[in-house]
Amino acid sequence: MNNETLIEKYLNSKTNDNTKKSYGHDLKLFSEFTNKNLMEIDMFDAIDYFNSIDNKSPATFNRRLLSVRDFYNFYIEAEYYHKNNPTNRVKRKKLDYEGKTKPLQVDQIVKLIKLIKNKIKIYTKNNDKFNRNLQLRNLSLIMCDVNGGFRASELLELTFDRLDIENCRIELLATDTKGKDKRIVNFDSNVMGYLNDYLEIRDDFLKGKESEYVFVSKSGLPLGYSDYLKIVKAYGKEIDIENLTTHDLRSTYIVNVYKATGNDLVKTQKIINHKSLAQTRRYTNIEIDETELIKLPTARL
Repeated sequence: MNNETLIEKYLNSKTNDNTKKSYGHDLKLFSEFTNKNLMEIDMFDAIDYFNSIDNKSPATFNRRLLSVRDFYNFYIEAEYYHKNNPTNRVKRKKLDYEGKTKPLQVDQIVKLIKLIKNKIKIYTKNNDKFNRNLQLRNLSLIMCDVNGGFRASELLELTFDRLDIENCRIELLATDTKGKDKRIVNFDSNVMGYLNDYLEIRDDFLKGKESEYVFVSKSGLPLGYSDYLKIVKAYGKEIDIENLTTHDLRSTYIVNVYKATGNDLVKTQKIINHKSLAQTRRYTNIEIDETELIKLPTARL
């Protein structure tokens, strides 16, 4: 197979259009740099390529590394590529926030939720349905995040077949998570109530279109990461938290789970699907049945 066919076959294994687009772009750049059939690439070709993009931001570098690494894992599993993954010697870059997690205190989360609720009241009073609906969406997003500890990609790529509204839970399959493990997230009914409020007005964004994704933009497309980050940062500034990120919301959840489980690091690790205790410890400097509901202080806001 030529490179174009190899890449296309790999991308067909992906379900998310945004993932296909970004991974396809990354693999095309890799293919053009190496100027070889991708099944003939070795470790030295990969090292040369990633050395050539060392000046890229950590996020861009890591995404390209993930794209190439996952591509070769796909063909190794298919027994079509018969070497070790050529990216094994390439190390991901440390992101700016890693080691600098900023979990929010409960009073900060209270301020954040009150801020959004007040916006909803104001827009409702002014009959500004469009902006009220945006705030309802944002409120449900953030409540899901701080009470579910989702990675941004997991939440933004969430589809309706993963939702169990009746039982107040979201079930992520192994293919949905970074760790490639199934994860069940149970919510307090109050959190699910916020999600239901958003779902009641979600069709207003779609304008007659259809989408399998739960969280959509004002134009009806799946909400992108950059848009979600802008939303979170803007709210953060309004409550005097500089550079608030989606990762900080996940960190908040992890710390609250740790406290709610009686400072049990092993239980916390399992509930958030970390591969190692070391990963979890970084968040806390800190076995529950995966279907058990953890009572979080942020759930009843």
